[in-house]
Amino acid sequence: MLPFIGKINSFVRELSTLDREIKSLQELFTEQNPKLKAKKNLRDNLQKEFDAFKKVNNITVFDPTVLDKLEKAYREVQDSISNLEKLVENKTALEREIATEEAAIKKMQEVIPKSKQLRQQRIAVAEAQKELELLTSDINYQLASMKNDLTLLEPAESAMEEPLMNVKLLVYTIFIAGTIMGTLLIIICSIELVFGFIQEREVDFYPELSNLGYLPSKRKKFSSPEQEKMVLDSIFYVFEQKCSLVNIVFLSVLPGASFHQEVIENFEWNYAMSGKKMLVLFVVPAKDFVPLTGSTELCVVSYEGMVGSLPVENPATLLPSELQMLQQDISVLRDEFDGIFIVRKEPLDKVGVFFSQMLSFCDSAILLVGIRHTKRSMLRYVIEHQRTAEKTMMTIAVNSRDMDTVVNGEA
Repeated sequence: MLPFIGKINSFVRELSTLDREIKSLQELFTEQNPKLKAKKNLRDNLQKEFDAFKKVNNITVFDPTVLDKLEKAYREVQDSISNLEKLVENKTALEREIATEEAAIKKMQEVIPKSKQLRQQRIAVAEAQKELELLTSDINYQLASMKNDLTLLEPAESAMEEPLMNVKLLVYTIFIAGTIMGTLLIIICSIELVFGFIQEREVDFYPELSNLGYLPSKRKKFSSPEQEKMVLDSIFYVFEQKCSLVNIVFLSVLPGASFHQEVIENFEWNYAMSGKKMLVLFVVPAKDFVPLTGSTELCVVSYEGMVGSLPVENPATLLPSELQMLQQDISVLRDEFDGIFIVRKEPLDKVGVFFSQMLSFCDSAILLVGIRHTKRSMLRYVIEHQRTAEKTMMTIAVNSRDMDTVVNGEA
C-alpha cells in the first residue's frame, strides 16, 4: 500500500469533499433535486473508480484510519534513507582522509631516522671543527713565539753559507697534512658508526636489548647434534629467566639475518617438557592463505593443534579491523595456551607500522640479528621503538663464526 499512498489520499480527500457537499445539499433540497442527484452520481462514480484502483493494485484490505500512520511511516523511511546516504558519503570522505593521513605518517616514518642520522653527523662534525680550532690556535702560538733568526749557542770561527730551511712552510705542511688526516679519520669513523654493520658480540653492549645467545649462519654448521641442543637449550633458559610471565611473543628477523626454524622447534619441545602448551602463529599474506581441513577458525586466526596462521592483507601495516579481531582471538587463545608466538619469517623493514603494532600488542619481542650483515641503523630503529613501547626486546645473534667459543661460555 505504501507506494500508492499519494493516490489513495487523493481519492479519500475527494470522497470526503463530495460527502460534505452532499450533506449540505440534503439539508436544503429533497432527494429529487437534480443538483443533489448529480453530486451523488459523481460520488458513486468516484467510489467505483477508487474500488477499481484498489482491485488493480491488489489492495484487498483498506482502513482509512491507518492511512495517516502509513504516510507518516513512509516519510520517516524516506528520511532514514536520506540520512543513510549522507552517512555513506561522510564515511567515504573519512576513509579518504584516513588514507591521506596514513600516507603522511608513512613519509614521516621514513624521514625521522634520516633526520636523526644527520643530527648525529652534525654533532660529530662540530666536535671535529672544535678540535681543529684548538690545533690551529696552538700552531699560531708556536709561530708567534718562534724567532726568525737562528740563535748561536757557542762562538764559531768560521761558517759555510747554506740556505736556511723554511720553517714556516714545514709547519704549514704538517698542519695541513694533520688536518686532512684527522678529517678523513673522523669521516670514516662517522660513516662506519652510522652506516656500518653489527660486529661480533656488539649486541651485548646495548642496554635496551637482552641478547639470548648466538647461532651459526646455518643449522648444518653445528659440530654435532649435542652442540645444537646445548646452544638452543641455553637460549631458551635465558628467555625463560627474563620472561617467566610473558605469554605473547613476537618473533621475527632483521635484514641480514636468516630465519632459524630450530629455535621454534626447541621452544616447543621445552614448553612441552615443562607441561605447558605453546601455539605458533605464522604471519602469511591473505592472498596465499589456504585453511587446513579440520582447523579451528576464529575471527582472523586459523589453527590446528599447536600451529596456526595469521593471514594479513598488507605485510607492512595491520588494518584497524584486523588488529581488533586479532585482539579478540588472542583473548580466547590465552585461556587455552601458556605461550603464543606470532612469527614473521620475512625480514622487518622501516616501511609501515607493523613492527610498532606488534610491540604494542605483544608482551615482548625476539629478533634475529645478522652479525656483519645487519646494519647498525636498523638496530637503532629497533631500539627507538623499544623505548617508545617500553617492552622487553630480546635478540639472537646469527652468523657467529666460532660456536665452540659460544658453547664454552666465552662469547
